[in-house]
Amino acid sequence: MEPIADWALLWRQVVTTRRSGRREPGDSRREDVWAGRADDFHARVHRRFETAVATRETILAYVDAATTLLDIGAGTGSWALPLTSHLARVTALEPSPSMREVLASNLTGSGTTNVEVVDGRWPEAELPAHDVILCSHAMYGAEDLVGYLRRMEVLARRRVILVVRAPSRDSLMADAARIAWGHPHFAPDFTIAYNVLLDMGIHPDVVIEQGGRWRLEGSLTREAALADVRNRLGLPEGPGPEDPALVELLARRLIERDGRLEWPGRYRSAVIHWAPGEH
Repeated sequence: MEPIADWALLWRQVVTTRRSGRREPGDSRREDVWAGRADDFHARVHRRFETAVATRETILAYVDAATTLLDIGAGTGSWALPLTSHLARVTALEPSPSMREVLASNLTGSGTTNVEVVDGRWPEAELPAHDVILCSHAMYGAEDLVGYLRRMEVLARRRVILVVRAPSRDSLMADAARIAWGHPHFAPDFTIAYNVLLDMGIHPDVVIEQGGRWRLEGSLTREAALADVRNRLGLPEGPGPEDPALVELLARRLIERDGRLEWPGRYRSAVIHWAPGEH
């Protein structure tokens, strides 16, 4: 494999490939893909983020009672809700009507009054500057990552914080991507984002946080697992020329536990943060 020379282009290619091939769109520019799924999403993410200690501590280190924070892709409030008691004001930017509905209900139920929910998409949304700008796993549909990050820098007074998945380069999906694409990046990830930042002249701080185990969602057979892998890669519905190698990979790497198929290893997130302008 030739060395990657243009990380921003690789990010764009991974985003567009996954979007064009996936049966469930990963970007809601035309429709609300979270319709009927926002409540389930909130429950899953809430459980996951309860253990995100390093992420929480990193964010809290840069806020106080006078801080304003913009949460890009706020979803159902996984970060906005727990952060409100530490901040003066939170702007929760979210394009999905279903997500905003659950977020509004969560805010009402918690009695929170210092969160403003805004319908909009980054980087197009017209918003004022904030002390801290946070984007947690909401940048994966952005083709132009450089423009996305530059806009964050323009409107952040003190800190820009990204939370991005950080898969292992020897994970099952990384090996599947090598089979399909010749490189290990099966989705937009920390390695690509970090190198994009370096190419932009930004040298951020990084914290890697270990997460839980991935499960194959609803996949109880190896045939369903193959379809799931093809979907995650953005490949057209099979069969395809990659299938024999993917089948062999799944037979070798999948773990059967309690009647379910699991990915080996654990998922991880990277917290990438820096002071705007200090580069």
